[in-house]
Amino acid sequence: MSWGFKLKQETQTRQYSGNIETGMFDSTLDVGGNPYIGVNYTGISTSYGVKLKELNLTSDELRAVAGIQSSPAVYYMKDNTGSIELMRVGSVSAPIDSKANGGDFSVTLKSISQSSQKTR
Repeated sequence: MSWGFKLKQETQTRQYSGNIETGMFDSTLDVGGNPYIGVNYTGISTSYGVKLKELNLTSDELRAVAGIQSSPAVYYMKDNTGSIELMRVGSVSAPIDSKANGGDFSVTLKSISQSSQKTR
C-alpha cells in the first residue's frame, strides 16, 4: 500500500563524540595570520526523521493507514525523486472513533541510516 501525504516536517538530530577542551578560547594563528580556535571533539553523527500528516480522512481511510504502525518495513520516497529509503516507524496517531466518522492521521518516521564526520 502507498499513501501520499500533504503535510511534512523534517527534523535532524546531531550527536557529538568527544568533548571540547576547557582552554578552547586560546586562539592560534593560521598560515594567513587569522586567529582560530582548534576543536577537541572528534566527530559528529547525524540522522533525520520526518513527520507526515494527512487531514480530514474518513473512518475507512483512517483504518487503512493505521496499519502502518504494525508494518515491518516502511519505505519513504522523498519529493517524487524516485529514490526510496527504509525508515523506522516512531509514532502513529490514528484516532479511529465511530462517533467522529474520520479525523486527522500523522506518523513519525526515523531514518535507519546515519552519517558521520570526524575532525581527526
